Amino acid sequence: MFDELPGLKMHKAVFGIAKRVEKELQAALGLSLPQFMLLMSIKYGEKCSQAQIAKARGLTEAAVSRMMDTVLEKKLATRVENPNNRRERILELTDEGKITAGKSMKIAENVVEEIFFGLSSDERKTLDIILDKILQSIYSEKRNYA
Repeated sequence: MFDELPGLKMHKAVFGIAKRVEKELQAALGLSLPQFMLLMSIKYGEKCSQAQIAKARGLTEAAVSRMMDTVLEKKLATRVENPNNRRERILELTDEGKITAGKSMKIAENVVEEIFFGLSSDERKTLDIILDKILQSIYSEKRNYA
């Protein structure tokens, strides 16, 4: 009965997808899921700082810094001084980081495609609509559940 709650099913599905994506990323590129997410944040964030990534991902700057250290060690990204604010560091992908980001995104897309293979086009569209509504409900207004 407890396992039938929609919220728990969604959590289980998201966790399962994340686990499969991370397994494939580790095997192919030696990347963890947080490192992959950091690469994607840098790739699509256009000259973003650690603070901006932390805020966007709901993480502390310290957590982003720890993930960034590993990405820097792998030479996938660099920290450069923001010309408009010398105290701020901008994160940029190296050439190797750009290649790895592209490969990792393809791996993630392939895993998701394998998982969703059994869904028809209409079912995928319906799922997308439902997820958009859930996300809108979560992020559009504050609710008091007390």
